[in-house]
Amino acid sequence: MAKRTNNQGFVYDAVDLIKFTWEKKTILIVLSILAFVISYILSSLIAPRYKSSVILFPAASVSVSKNLVETTAATSDTKDILTFGTDEEAEQLLQILQSDLVRQHIIGKFNLLYHYRIDTAKRNRPYTKLYNKLQGNIKIHRTEFTSIEIDVLDENAQMAADIANEISTYVDSAYFIIKNKRAKEAYDLVAKECKVSNLSIKIMSDSLKVLRGLGIQDYHTQSEMLLRAYGNAIVANNKSAMNTIDNEMTVLAKYGG
Repeated sequence: MAKRTNNQGFVYDAVDLIKFTWEKKTILIVLSILAFVISYILSSLIAPRYKSSVILFPAASVSVSKNLVETTAATSDTKDILTFGTDEEAEQLLQILQSDLVRQHIIGKFNLLYHYRIDTAKRNRPYTKLYNKLQGNIKIHRTEFTSIEIDVLDENAQMAADIANEISTYVDSAYFIIKNKRAKEAYDLVAKECKVSNLSIKIMSDSLKVLRGLGIQDYHTQSEMLLRAYGNAIVANNKSAMNTIDNEMTVLAKYGG
């Protein structure tokens, strides 16, 4: 095979490639073996991780009693109790699953600081490291079918399955805790207003009790009757009755309003 000595156009073909490979075969073989050894060593140092997945479908927000008991005709917004939730329910479920309430529960239940070998005494900001680990190992996202998929990666296959199952199970408790907290805040507000109202009622009742003790029952009726009786006493020139009625009218004028 003739050796090409004049190739100023830098035009090469398969023959040139084969010749170059043959000439550099020793270097290529050594590099291939070296790359294989390095990749084998690195792969042996990396611990394998197992993946566990759970898929949740959000439930529709419907009143079971209303759907079962109501006898009127169904309307356009009536939902079957067996249907899955809409995009809004799916987004709410996703937000609850990604909330700090669920995250803190998982951290405490499985002691993830110890499981991920994070030394709180030696490492600065250990929870930042822990949250980064959780962000890389736990993925929660919506699917194209309006469901929620939970993917958990862990070096221990059973741990990955337990974490995924616990997240899916705890979501109902988290939802109840969130709703209960909001309901308690509303209850505390109503209880405070009720307490203030009861105090006002008690003050007014005590005041009315004092006024009734002074003989004031109905201002308009009493004032009318006293004026009529006072006029009759004047006509009869009954000074004793006039003084008595005058005293009663003074009390009524002072406290009647």
